[in-house]
Order: sequence, then structure tokens, then C-alpha cells
Amino acid sequence: MNNNYERMKTLVNENIGEIPQNITLEWIKEKYNDNNSWFNLWFFTYSDLRGHTFDNNITSDMKRHINFSTKTLIDNEFFKISDSMYKVDKAIEQLHAKGIEGQNMEVAVIDYGFETLHNEIKEELVSYTNLSDNRPHYHGTVVASLLCGKNIGVAPKAKLHFYGISQGVPTEEKQINDVIESLEDIYEKNKNGANIRVVNLSSSMHRKNESFFELSNKLKEQGCYVIDSIDFHKYYTPINIDPNTNEYYYGIWQNKEVNKIKSLIGIPTGSMIPLHETQDDYQYCGDASVSWSIPVLSGLFTLALQIKNDLTFDEFNEIIINNKKTYEDGKTIIDIERTFSLIEEMNNNKTI
Repeated sequence: MNNNYERMKTLVNENIGEIPQNITLEWIKEKYNDNNSWFNLWFFTYSDLRGHTFDNNITSDMKRHINFSTKTLIDNEFFKISDSMYKVDKAIEQLHAKGIEGQNMEVAVIDYGFETLHNEIKEELVSYTNLSDNRPHYHGTVVASLLCGKNIGVAPKAKLHFYGISQGVPTEEKQINDVIESLEDIYEKNKNGANIRVVNLSSSMHRKNESFFELSNKLKEQGCYVIDSIDFHKYYTPINIDPNTNEYYYGIWQNKEVNKIKSLIGIPTGSMIPLHETQDDYQYCGDASVSWSIPVLSGLFTLALQIKNDLTFDEFNEIIINNKKTYEDGKTIIDIERTFSLIEEMNNNKTI
């Protein structure tokens, strides 16, 4: 394992602190409520839990929120990885089975850069432009993998152009300039024969610069659409799928404003993400963030463009909004099967 992995493992475990031999629901809640960001993000991802036990009062509803990884060492079956954890949604699997996987499509991700290239994106990565001097970060690899990763991606056959940018405050101005430079490069690439149709930006800081809107409109003229957190927040929210029951559920962070969340359309987001600083390992992440769901939406739009090349992002959103599913408990979810059936009809010049 590389030195960066060992450094990350040590850093996480030091900040999480000592784990009791008998892990109880009360200890987990106390740790979570302490707002220890290290624990809330990583939980037991880098932990050696051999010799530890889990109390019986940890319910399945709580268990599905607890992060761990393929590197978590444990001598019982409290954590068990199944193939279903790598799947995003059955309707997406059905699209893949029909050969709709993003073939002949090009996408771009503008996000935090990485040094360790995970096998999720190794095959489809055609260009990597690093504009940042920051240390590597897990975020960019996760976002790219959820968009077009070979195992967990929505559009696994799409070709990826990645732009590594600076990390937020206190380098906010540098990050904004990095985004603008990336968009300018994408525009030039398309002028010179590339066919980048979707740009994923899991943030919105760049909107503080008027050049963003000018470039976004120029890219639209090329048939290329920039999707960022503002676009996502207009209509959508992440929603998780329990890998054991297939039940939709909100993350702990969403329950604080559940009535507002229920008015938005849930975008199902898979449970597995690449484990930071590894090439082959994965982290189970039971509470999807907005950053994880934006590339799912970007991936779905990529598949939609594969079917109907001249579809606009506004048209795509309108189809989703008009055909969403609402469940008895008030959750509203995208109807992927219906949405893509209508897009196929549009492409065949049928009336919706």
C-alpha cells in the first residue's frame, strides 16, 4: 500500500480516537453528535475492529448509515459487502443491459485532484489537467467514478476529461480561476474535435465570476451543458437505497429538514465509492451527499444524450419533473424507467 494511504489511515484513526471494545448505539450517536467530521465521514473505514463487538441495540436502520470499507478489519459479520452495494439503481442496470452505457460520449469533471488513479476510472480517463498545488483529495475520484466509473458509474463507457482544481477557502479565488480556465479549455477542446457534452461541477463557487455564465452559454452553443450544485438544488436531493431491503431512505443530515427535502425529487445514489488513496478498494457510504448525487444526475443526462443527441438539459429536467414518483410516505423519487422511455419516444418522433 502506498505511503499516502498509510498517512491517511493514521490521520483518520488519530482524529476519530479510541474505539471501545463493545461498540454501542449510544457511543455511535454521541460520537456523531459531537460533530466530529472525521468520524461522520469515515466512521470505521480505516479501522481495525478485530476483537471488538457490536451491541445488539444497533438497529438495521442505524447500521445502514455507518461507513466502513473493504479495508476495514473485522472478525464478525456485522459489516458485510454484497454485490448490490455497487449498483446505483435497477432502472440504470436495465439501461446498461440495453447497451445504453455512454458509448461515444465525452464528459468532463472539474473537481479536486488525485495522485492515486483508482481502477474505476483508469480505462476511460483520456485527459487529466492539474491546475492545483493542493494535496490529493478523495472528492474528485468519487465524483468521476459515480459519473463514469466502470463498476459504480451511471455512464461507464463515457470518456472522461478530468480537471484538478484548488480546494475552496482560503484559496477561493484560485479555485474560481481554475474553474474558468478549465471551462475555457473544454471549449477549445470541443472546437478542435472533442465532443464533451456534460461538465460536472459539484460546487457553485464559480458563479461569483461573470465569466462562468459567458462560458456556460458558449458551451451550450456547442451542445455542452455545465451541471453544478445550483442546478441540482433547484429540483433534486440525494436519496439512498438500502442494499439489503431496496428501501429508499434519507441521510441523517437530511432528516433535520425533511419536509423541505420531501418537496424535492430524490436522485438514488449508490452505496459504494472508491476508497481514498487505493486503486482497488471501496468505501461503503450510507448517507449520500449532494456532491455524490450531482454526478448521478450528470450520468443520467449523458445516457439521455446518447439516445437523443439534441436533448437540452432543460428538456431533460422537465421530463423528470413531470414524471416523478411520489410514495405514500411523501418521498418523491425520479422515475428513471419512465423518463428514458419518453426520451426514446421523443427520439423516434412520437408524441409524449
